[in-house]
Amino acid sequence: LASSDNSRGGSSRRKLIGEVISEMKLRGSQGERHLNNEDILKEMLGKEHFSFERDECLSISGDGTETYGRCDIRQFPYCSGDRPNICFNRVNRQDKFYPDKHPYYYIDYNRVHCYPDR
Repeated sequence: LASSDNSRGGSSRRKLIGEVISEMKLRGSQGERHLNNEDILKEMLGKEHFSFERDECLSISGDGTETYGRCDIRQFPYCSGDRPNICFNRVNRQDKFYPDKHPYYYIDYNRVHCYPDR
């Protein structure tokens, strides 16, 4: 498990999907299908699920303003290996609830990690 933030004491930096896509384009990688962010994410989902319509991500601007909105999957880590698994580790919101009082959940980019398939 690679740390997503070196300021937390992690020694390595994880690669993001967007960085992998850029590298593949620079190298002129074969297989245009693999140049699609969504295809790469689908291959990494394993036991997880993801929906652009339902899931929302927390973004924090330079001035510290927090907003919830559409996820930018280029900011998710790139998971590799025989059977890569990405886990979103969703967090319940404290300010938004369904009519039955259950909370909405969001994805914090810093909590998304790759896990072994065990």
